[in-house]
Amino acid sequence: MAGRTLSFKNIPWTRFLAEAALIFGSVYLAIVLEGASSDRSRKVEAIATLTYLRAELELDQEDGEEILNLQHDQALSHQQLQAWLADVQSIPRESFSDALLHTLTDNRTMFPRKASWTTMVAEGQLLYLAILL
Repeated sequence: MAGRTLSFKNIPWTRFLAEAALIFGSVYLAIVLEGASSDRSRKVEAIATLTYLRAELELDQEDGEEILNLQHDQALSHQQLQAWLADVQSIPRESFSDALLHTLTDNRTMFPRKASWTTMVAEGQLLYLAILL
């Protein structure tokens, strides 16, 4: 062994290039498959979030009529307070503070549920909607 030196002439280049191509091909295939798997799981998550979004919108729609009725009642309370404040002498002392407290604290406004939307934005799922649709 003392007399042997490494020489490029002694390397089986065909075998070396075939093994190198096999290694690079395997690494490339692993990267592509991992990306495809990641994209698939993100699409599944986006579809699930869209399902939740639909359910939230349906709940918002159901709540809408109730909220509109409460807003109508609040508008009537505001009108009553404005009439009383326009004519201070007409303010009923026994019920004015209750009416004022009710009108100013029982404010009903429609705030739609946004959990699914927040999830879609936070997890970048909006990018996948173009792919899904």
